[in-house]
Amino acid sequence: MAQIGKLRGARVIGVDRHALRPDAPAAPAVDEFFLLETIPLDSIVRAATEGRGADVVFDTVGGPMFEPAFKALAAGGRQLVIASTGGRRVSFDLIDFYHNESRLFGVDTRARDAVASASLLDALTPFFEQGTFRAPQIDRVLALSDGVAAYQEMASGQVHGRLVLAP
Repeated sequence: MAQIGKLRGARVIGVDRHALRPDAPAAPAVDEFFLLETIPLDSIVRAATEGRGADVVFDTVGGPMFEPAFKALAAGGRQLVIASTGGRRVSFDLIDFYHNESRLFGVDTRARDAVASASLLDALTPFFEQGTFRAPQIDRVLALSDGVAAYQEMASGQVHGRLVLAP
């Protein structure tokens, strides 16, 4: 998403619990990167945006990061949520939500069938072919039957690339 954001003219601020690897495909697209350790996310984002907040937060964690990401939004900001790790239920201040005129978007990639997915991938293909976007590094390909072990290995944070499950 960082690469798409940069292509669309965004100033991309990355935040994670782990350092951004220089060889990561997103690295060239990230203007500023912060480790999320002891400083709250909204403080990081507001400092990086001169107090304004983020126009868009692409939330790949959900659950425990939902409210901190919500608090980092600029007035009229949008938060896109694509996952929910660590808990399905979230809370936030409803009055802050409507005073800020925030917008929340849920994106369920499981709801996309093969035709819809192919259409999205076709639209992105020229950017990969031209070298504008870089694909994530593939660590290795595993049998589909090794799916549970692959998810556990990814969760450990020790994999530097993607694990691909082949049917």
